[in-house]
Amino acid sequence: SFMGVWHFKGALACEGLQRLQTRNLRILPVGRMAYTLMLDDAGFVFNDATVWRHDIDEFRLFTGRPSDASYIQSKCSTWGFAPFSELEHHTILAVQGPASAQVMQRLLGHRWSEDGAPLKFFHFRASLFAGHTLWVGRLGYTGELGYELIVPRAAGLTLWQSLLDAGSELGLVECGFEAADRLRIEAGYVLFSQELSAPASAAELGLQRLVDQVDIDFVGRAAHRRLCANPERRLVGLRFTQLPGALTSASDIAHVTSQTSGSLGGAGALALGWVHRDRIPGDVVYTPQGHRAQVQRLPFYQPARHRPRQKVHGAGP
Repeated sequence: SFMGVWHFKGALACEGLQRLQTRNLRILPVGRMAYTLMLDDAGFVFNDATVWRHDIDEFRLFTGRPSDASYIQSKCSTWGFAPFSELEHHTILAVQGPASAQVMQRLLGHRWSEDGAPLKFFHFRASLFAGHTLWVGRLGYTGELGYELIVPRAAGLTLWQSLLDAGSELGLVECGFEAADRLRIEAGYVLFSQELSAPASAAELGLQRLVDQVDIDFVGRAAHRRLCANPERRLVGLRFTQLPGALTSASDIAHVTSQTSGSLGGAGALALGWVHRDRIPGDVVYTPQGHRAQVQRLPFYQPARHRPRQKVHGAGP
């Protein structure tokens, strides 16, 4: 798996992880996840991540790149503890799409909802698969209903094949990162190698909601406040177009960070990119290569994000 995962456990787990990222973990219930940011000392977004709370003093931190290990370990060592890297010990798979809950039901049978309630959005729980603990979290990178599955690496291939068998009548297919990348662009999600390849603040990325405004002394906090006070640009959706227009000032320039041909209706390729803070949806902007694009609100797909939160098996999201 390309993702990185670190296990925080013990008396200093909450305190240390609290300083490493921007969400208030003191109020995160056991069995819940939080989407969060890690900042660098200058206040820029180092990476986005999810935190899973397993117990009062036990957490797992997931990021999209294993190379975050050096940053995480160096920061934590200055605070007097070391999280355990599980990069070599686990396989992480994603099952996404409208039929994903049915696939999971077929995979796990009665164990899928043995407590009588379906898994809610941004909740997780443990199950048993092939004699191993299987952690299932309801979230994803596609803007759809979906789940992420974590098992010991020894069970990874068995789980993969079992998912294919469980989904054979439901249209389940294997896909790689290229498919996920297209879907995450449509869903308006950032990628560390694209939107975070150069310094960007939470405000520019439209992710200030992930920085809890409480008394948390996280890395880069003071610098973050200065950066977000008056951002000059913002990340938006772009749909390439032939609409007429004229380049009149530097504020009309757009810098594309990610692009896809898109699977959504309508003409023109889709992209994420930086525009001047004054650009609004409907404005026509220009790339440095001379291509015209119309500013769009994010996400392109499911603006209300109701599909990831939809009811499953008759229960609330």
